[in-house]
Amino acid sequence: MKRIRLLTTVLLATTLLFASSCSAKRVKPELQKQARGHYELGLAYMEKGRVEEALEELLRAQEINPYDAEVQNALGLVYYSKERFEKSITHYQRALEIDPLYSDANHNLGTVYMYLGRYPEAITEFEKALANDLYRNRTQTYNSRGWAHYKMREYEKSRESFLQAIDHSPLFVIPYNNIGLTYLDQENFEKASQYFEKAVKYNKDYAEARLNLGIAYLKLNRRSDAVSEFKATLRIDPYGVFGSRAQEYLRLME
Repeated sequence: MKRIRLLTTVLLATTLLFASSCSAKRVKPELQKQARGHYELGLAYMEKGRVEEALEELLRAQEINPYDAEVQNALGLVYYSKERFEKSITHYQRALEIDPLYSDANHNLGTVYMYLGRYPEAITEFEKALANDLYRNRTQTYNSRGWAHYKMREYEKSRESFLQAIDHSPLFVIPYNNIGLTYLDQENFEKASQYFEKAVKYNKDYAEARLNLGIAYLKLNRRSDAVSEFKATLRIDPYGVFGSRAQEYLRLME
């Protein structure tokens, strides 16, 4: 549910930027308007997490106007949320056939590829999105490209992309944590701790970064600092995966 709401936010922010020229040529204006009504209702259902109703409205929009890239992109989002990844890929690809400059569809397609572990294909899609000077969602795409490189253990390339995300949006905390992870993997615990500290500085309730900072401190033999971070993680995320891991570390340190 969280996945679809995050993606819908991005979609709503960019929906007016990518009207399909194919749609204008092939579908009568009154049908375009009718399809648009179903599309917008589908978005509203997506925002509320009512996935099945969203899918029903978007399929109606597609039936009336099969040449609207935004409808295809929205269908990709819905199928992604339902973990029907091949259908999601098909709709993103269809969106790009209709509008090759619809960079949000490139980003979303890359996101599916990354989830499936198809990292080179994901990077290709992220780079296509970033090549469009009018593309607005650059911060997320820089970060996503960096994560794909990280999963391939291409640490220098991943850090370069994470730093581009930070340059674009300095208060976006996730890339700081991600850079810290690259250094943690390379056993450069001092550097790792510096980036985790930056992530926590900008968001004191960032449970994952606090857990990672505790691990880095533990590796640096700063046990009291590590305990403080593990306890903070447990306070922030008492029932989640990060809190659970923090509790395990605290037990091991007793």
